[in-house]
Amino acid sequence: MTAAKELQQFETNGPSVGDGTQPIRNPDKPVVGGTEPADPTIPAKPNTAEPAPLNGDPIPTEPATITAPADEVPAISNPVQDAMPTGNAPTDNFSTDPTTTGEFNIMDIILGSWPLYLAVIVVLLGIALMVARLYRRATKEIAFVRTGAGGQKVIVDGGTLVLPVLHEIIPVNMNTLRLEVRRANEQALITRDRMRVDVQAEFYVRVQPTKESIANAAQTLGMKTMEPSKLKDLVEGKFVDALRAVAAEMAMEELHEQRVNFVQKVQIAVTEDLLKNGLELETVSLTGLDQTNREFFNPDNAFDAAGLTRLTLEIEEKRQRRNEIEQDTEVAIRTKN
Repeated sequence: MTAAKELQQFETNGPSVGDGTQPIRNPDKPVVGGTEPADPTIPAKPNTAEPAPLNGDPIPTEPATITAPADEVPAISNPVQDAMPTGNAPTDNFSTDPTTTGEFNIMDIILGSWPLYLAVIVVLLGIALMVARLYRRATKEIAFVRTGAGGQKVIVDGGTLVLPVLHEIIPVNMNTLRLEVRRANEQALITRDRMRVDVQAEFYVRVQPTKESIANAAQTLGMKTMEPSKLKDLVEGKFVDALRAVAAEMAMEELHEQRVNFVQKVQIAVTEDLLKNGLELETVSLTGLDQTNREFFNPDNAFDAAGLTRLTLEIEEKRQRRNEIEQDTEVAIRTKN
């Protein structure tokens, strides 16, 4: 290298350091090309550029490569991390709610779901009220038979659901019912001796406490067990028939003298018929028994004519006997006087 070129390089880059491969920066002289040379304390890469041609043009140099120590390597900037808050300072873009950070908070779930819980409670209360309204329960006094969907079901103790349209119930009275039967005057009973007697009897009946009997009562009697007067109208014929049948086997005097026997025969005669309706006869009381007045005997009726003849004969015999007794008494008094 000639002295002229060394002088030109010195004026351009300043004095060289070491072996002359790295120029020393002149602080008073601006950087050429806008590129600041490396720190003098950092070793530079040797300049391996080829020497410039001899026509006077400057020798092209390779840009210096800056090698920094490992502890001084600048960190790579991350826009997402730079945007996140540091420390515990809250920001508007990121929530500190535990549920967003993966933590389980039962209170937040409960408070956030209270409308759902309220709706569930309302639905359950509605179902409970509906069941309470549709549930029918039997008592000791009243059983019932449910018909419709699911078939016949007899409820004696407990209860069941009764759905509108699908089911129908028939209540059955389980109490003992007193049914009074009276036969007098034109309807008086005719005895074996063709006499007419006025009878008043009380029949105490009830539905047998079995499912079969309750079902029979509901089917054959319906709602009449709840109204004794209607039940009497339905079964009174059976009682009258039993009274007439037993009275026809006994004379009037026997009816009076054997009242217990008369009641027992009536009870036996009517029990079988009542069982067909699910009823049982507890007892029969004969509260009235007397002869029918003569004015209610029909002379044109064979039974009444026979009875009237017998009645007249007995009355006249009794009258004649009474007259004889009275006359004998008068004669005895006069004789004594």
